[in-house]
Amino acid sequence: MRHQDVPEVLFPEKQGFQGKRYLEIGWGDAGFYQSRHYTLALTARALLAPSKSVVHVVGFDPPPEQAFPCASIVLLHLPVRKFYDLLHFVDSSVDRASRERALRRGPGR
Repeated sequence: MRHQDVPEVLFPEKQGFQGKRYLEIGWGDAGFYQSRHYTLALTARALLAPSKSVVHVVGFDPPPEQAFPCASIVLLHLPVRKFYDLLHFVDSSVDRASRERALRRGPGR
């Protein structure tokens, strides 16, 4: 999504990516997102076993189809209200522990 389209009040973590045109926001198994190498066992554990999860945020500049050439990119046109509902849903899953923004846990994939 375009950085400029994300209201800071709905996702304050965007502050950490000033100057970037786009944000990729993913969320899932902490071990999977923070692993240097993917393995079948890691993937199976992420899919099948209850585990801690993380919100994964990346800022980037090239258009998404250039930044992720091996991915199938699907463009979604959402009404503004639905887009904000989606951001609110993601935002409500972030554990900030009474901080303005979530702590950075380290590099991810």
